[in-house]
Amino acid sequence: MPRLHGPLKDLPHDELRHIAGQVVDTAIAGVTTYVPPATANER
Repeated sequence: MPRLHGPLKDLPHDELRHIAGQVVDTAIAGVTTYVPPATANER
């Protein structure tokens, strides 16, 4: 984990947001595949 901290820290804030957004979108997409549509719509 310490290895990631340095490079990520040097990235512009917008770049971090973009990466974080992609990670979140991917995580949500992965979760919603296992969650019933009704539950997914409530979020």
